[in-house]
Amino acid sequence: AIQWIDAQRQRGKPFFAYITPNAPHGPLVSPGPQYDKLYAGKSIQGRKLGTSDIPYYAMISNIDDNLGKLLAKVREWGLETNTLMIFMTDNGSTHGRLFSAGMRGGKGTPCQGGTRVPAFWRWPGTLPAGVDVNPLTAHIDLFPTFVELAGTRIPEGVNVDGRSLVPLLRD
Repeated sequence: AIQWIDAQRQRGKPFFAYITPNAPHGPLVSPGPQYDKLYAGKSIQGRKLGTSDIPYYAMISNIDDNLGKLLAKVREWGLETNTLMIFMTDNGSTHGRLFSAGMRGGKGTPCQGGTRVPAFWRWPGTLPAGVDVNPLTAHIDLFPTFVELAGTRIPEGVNVDGRSLVPLLRD
């Protein structure tokens, strides 16, 4: 993704990059021993990490490292203030048995532990930093939000479920 974004940047072209790593989904395969050593012998909430847990958390750490590299490149290239970065995950965790943030349920359940996910939006100079938005939102809100941020409108007669999140993001 970094190479592709750099190619778009060098051509002066705007870009949309949708990056969907399979991690931390099965098969749980560690990205390498440098990540395994972060979790070997560790416990979460008093429960020692097992052999399938270590690759799971190692995969998450690898995502963190690579997202950091991507953000650093966007900053280095001077694209930071005109690039909206969104980090989201999918629904719930199969490893919620180790840490569920106190939520009931997990992946595949209709409970909060199976449906609640983070969404981190970053756009320096446009969106305020360090703000938590508490109202519930959903995937159906993304399209109306992107339409508004792009300064365009949904064509008359096109029915769209969801609402723009711009008012929540800006205030």
